[in-house]
Amino acid sequence: MDVTSAKSASGEFRWTAPPGHWTVVRIGYRNTGKINEPAPPEARGLECDKFSRAAVTLHFENYVARILKILEHKKDRSSQHRASALKGVLIDSWEARTQNWSHHFPEEFQRRRGYHLLPYLAAFARIIVEDRATTERFLRDVRQTGSDLVAENFYGVMRELSNRHGLQLSAEACGGSGPGTMVADGMQHYLHVDIPMTELNRPLKEAVSAAAMTGKSVVALEAFTQGRANWNDSPASLKATGDAAFAAGINRMVFHTYAHNPELDLLSPGPAFGKYGLPFSRGQTWWEMGSAWMAYLSRTQFLLQQGHRVADVLYFYGEDPAGPIAEVIGSDRQDLERWPALPSGYTFDLLPADVLNRTLRVNEGRLVLPHGASYRLLVLRNSDRLTLESAKALRSLIAEGAVVACPKPRHNLSLQGGDASENEIRKIGDDIWGDHDGTTMTSRPYGKGRVYGGTPITKALHELKLFPDFRAVSSMNGEEINLRFTHRRSGATELYFVANPHAHTVSVHAHFRSSSSQVERWDPVTGKSTVVEALSSVDEITSIPLTLAPFQSTFIVFRAGDTTGSKPADFSHRADPIVGPWTVTFSGISAPTKPMIFPTLADWSVHQNDQVRFFSGTATYTQEIMWSPLTHLRGAVVLDLGNVAVAAQVSVNGQDCGIAWTPPYRVEIQSALRPGKNRLEIRVANTWANRLMGDMRLPEAERKTWTTYHSYTDQSPPVKSGLLGPVRLISY
Repeated sequence: MDVTSAKSASGEFRWTAPPGHWTVVRIGYRNTGKINEPAPPEARGLECDKFSRAAVTLHFENYVARILKILEHKKDRSSQHRASALKGVLIDSWEARTQNWSHHFPEEFQRRRGYHLLPYLAAFARIIVEDRATTERFLRDVRQTGSDLVAENFYGVMRELSNRHGLQLSAEACGGSGPGTMVADGMQHYLHVDIPMTELNRPLKEAVSAAAMTGKSVVALEAFTQGRANWNDSPASLKATGDAAFAAGINRMVFHTYAHNPELDLLSPGPAFGKYGLPFSRGQTWWEMGSAWMAYLSRTQFLLQQGHRVADVLYFYGEDPAGPIAEVIGSDRQDLERWPALPSGYTFDLLPADVLNRTLRVNEGRLVLPHGASYRLLVLRNSDRLTLESAKALRSLIAEGAVVACPKPRHNLSLQGGDASENEIRKIGDDIWGDHDGTTMTSRPYGKGRVYGGTPITKALHELKLFPDFRAVSSMNGEEINLRFTHRRSGATELYFVANPHAHTVSVHAHFRSSSSQVERWDPVTGKSTVVEALSSVDEITSIPLTLAPFQSTFIVFRAGDTTGSKPADFSHRADPIVGPWTVTFSGISAPTKPMIFPTLADWSVHQNDQVRFFSGTATYTQEIMWSPLTHLRGAVVLDLGNVAVAAQVSVNGQDCGIAWTPPYRVEIQSALRPGKNRLEIRVANTWANRLMGDMRLPEAERKTWTTYHSYTDQSPPVKSGLLGPVRLISY
């Protein structure tokens, strides 16, 4: 009962209550006092009202627009370059906690939900209004209205204003799940930005799927966000995590964090961003050799931005913005694309209600989006509770030919439309499912389409004759091998990225859903391609042999017409070991002052000399080797370094031959070899971990390193470092 009229202008409340026991609740609103953070003192202030277009516009005009204005007024050439280099605006992950009110919220609620919230306002104070079901439906409508407003009036307006100035808007996670996040649909805001972006501790599918829904070619990742700055990280140790993100649909890495170091010689390894970010800066021991990693990331990202993503299943995750989308992904964080209900070899995208109700269509039995993405099966979660708008969209899609697996709609998730909407949703469910309960039935035709009760996904895929998009089985025993993959299509070209997540070599027969027998293998580490001879091509499945070293990744490309890669070698190889002694010269903080002789290759971390044991930096291994073209085969000559901790740069006779930073640690050296003696140099960099550990064993005044954060103690054991071998000269 609304008794606001019993309150006088002075705030005094006088009310003659009807018989009974009454609880009087007085409700108002105020700013929470939330301050933006982290930020320097001069840039701190109250969070703006992100439900308000006017407030967000004011925020933009007094922040981004002021920076642009300063750049535009600079006349010198260097400033013009700075202005042209400003490409976009990035909104970090939402850490401002939840907003649930605004000056105009009641009006927006009524416009969007079709009824006034005043009779239910006590629910904000955790009071049941009418009954629990009614209260839950009202609160769902409140959450949805907040999600709509933050998506449209914050992210949407920021994008509109950014674009007006020639800038793109990137944005990270907003709602969905996790402490301190906005109570909002975890995908909806991504539909209103130019570049969806996420981070490794979030379900990556939210951003990846949003890009597919809107035809965006780029999905960015805050990489490699950490709970603690790990100075033992290297390109090799990060590769498997990066490849998992690529396989999940990410195709742009944005490093967190590059910390500026003005005094590299005095402040080594230099500052870190507290304990949270990857120590990624020019102070890294492996920084120069990291250029090979950058080349790998660039090649991989370029290819994964071509065409559009290929997936088989659309998964509608429901219409309650409070629900964590992480529930869809599953709990296995080792596989960033895991969904327990989906069989191996298939991929999926998440479907938000906005897309279900407005842009999703059916064409020849496939669910299609305007930008080229298409799917064969739609699966709905919690579809016994839908809004009327979604129930109508579902009925229309099935009638037009869609295949859908879901429970029978029975209830209105919203209070919008009252009993009439609830009844209409029930009629839609009865129309599609007939007298079946929607859970125990096998399947039922409706219009041009078909509906499956519950979610018997395997059965639906089988009856659709939809084979797995990718499978890998051991070439030794036929057992299935878990490899990560993603699939993109650009015109007539099918492009698969395949990564080995295992610390051992795998040899498999890889099966791809492609009818083309013209296959190429592209190596993103070297940039080279080779033609692959298919084992078979039957029923639109092409099978090829594939061997991947530990954590190795590759692209398998199916193209019409002639292939352009080199033909694979059709002869065997010869491997000649290169043994010691090696002359080793160390360069870096607290390094041995004179060259050392290593009779055999050894791990620095177990050396008796503490200068070697706790060394961080670069050491150069030199040796003279003999080579005769008459005693080697007629193909490529490769130097195989065996194992390296963590990166190595090879030169022969003073000619740079390349960098080995990930298994297999190999570089081609034939162009630098000459008959007779050859001077071999291998520069090896490890990480900062050992020197930081060594300094923790010294009095503070004697320590040589400095950083803002590391987790090592005087008891931390040094980590494996150096050229570990065995080193071999391999001729093909």
